[in-house]
Amino acid sequence: MLYAKHSEEPIVLEHHDVPEDLWVLAKPHMTKDLSRFCTSDKLSHPLSVDPTFNFGKFEVTPFTYKHLFLKSKRTGKAPSFLGPTAIHYSKQKNVYKRIVLAVANSSPDLADKAKGFITDGEESLYSALGEVVRHATGLRCFRHFQQNCRDKLHKLGIRKQTEQKFFIDTVFGTPASEGLLDAYDKSDLKARTLAAKEATDTEEARLTGNESPGFWTYVHTHKKMMKKCMIATARIKAGMPNDESGKPLKSYTNQSESINN
Repeated sequence: MLYAKHSEEPIVLEHHDVPEDLWVLAKPHMTKDLSRFCTSDKLSHPLSVDPTFNFGKFEVTPFTYKHLFLKSKRTGKAPSFLGPTAIHYSKQKNVYKRIVLAVANSSPDLADKAKGFITDGEESLYSALGEVVRHATGLRCFRHFQQNCRDKLHKLGIRKQTEQKFFIDTVFGTPASEGLLDAYDKSDLKARTLAAKEATDTEEARLTGNESPGFWTYVHTHKKMMKKCMIATARIKAGMPNDESGKPLKSYTNQSESINN
């Protein structure tokens, strides 16, 4: 508060004392850049939001973005920049919604024109972003969903990574072969999912002896999420750039994790 009082530029977008202490902080260039690099029809990249590890009795949640007018000498790609950052106590949807509203109200056109955002799949955060940045496509981080699939396999009794590989490759693909999430649209995803059933059920039964294999059912129950947040048409709509083969890059929270680190 003392720093903000004497700073030459405003840094506090919003502050609440009740029902709990909440700060949303940003320098003017951060909100301006969010709009500049996340809303353009010509050149855009999804913003990413991911809470850091817990710093004690409070949470820190930065918004991050790619600065598309710069290129990293080390990677040759647009570097990730720190955007507006929230300090808060709980991870409830109403808290996240206050945070997203404060950022959107300070970033010109973000609420109406943002192309996409990436999260790790936390429902309260995803829902808050979707309600405020209402025309954006919300993408799911591939790495986090892969870990969810590994956790499910572990519960089903398939615990060795060598045994999990067949199932993970079926969903996520490999450099040499495509998986379910390489589907272009919903009809392609449906066809790939149905085609994978027999092989995944057979392999699970072989490894575990389960008479009612559960991994394909787990994947099938997430088909709506995959269609909405992960397949190629979703990534294109959200503004993900293309790889060397002309396909949209897969979405990760790497930019958030890099900034958090």
